[in-house]
Amino acid sequence: MTTASGQTLTTETVLPVGAQISVSPLVDEVSSPPANLEPMRYRLQVSAPEGMGTARFLHVLQGGDAGTTPQAVGGIDSAGVQGVMVGTMAVVFPVELGAGVGGYSYFASVPEHILTGLTPGAGYTVSFVPSADGLQVVVTPNGSFIADSGGVIYTVFE
Repeated sequence: MTTASGQTLTTETVLPVGAQISVSPLVDEVSSPPANLEPMRYRLQVSAPEGMGTARFLHVLQGGDAGTTPQAVGGIDSAGVQGVMVGTMAVVFPVELGAGVGGYSYFASVPEHILTGLTPGAGYTVSFVPSADGLQVVVTPNGSFIADSGGVIYTVFE
């Protein structure tokens, strides 16, 4: 969407792969009218492809000034973790809650990383291994990076 002054809001669906996306006007919406003073007049609907037993939905919303371009977005899908790369940052999370506590690895092509799904207060080792596919990030228990109270570590490959 674009405001009258040219500011933009872009939405990119990363998961599920193959999602069906539609936009419809909120005209005559009786079941769920927009909130008072809500400027949005359209509904974005994202549906999982037919036949998926379960689906994880991941969207990236980017706001921008007039004339700016949204940052590139890429998905991360590795054994047990999924996430997204936006600009210079990657954010990853375990597919199953608690599954990332024992560690995980993934490939990315950005220097900044937000690692989630870790045990709050626990120490982890974060290794960066350059490869032909970009950067392999390996997260294992018992290291000097301490997960915060939400089980998150922020780190940068230098």
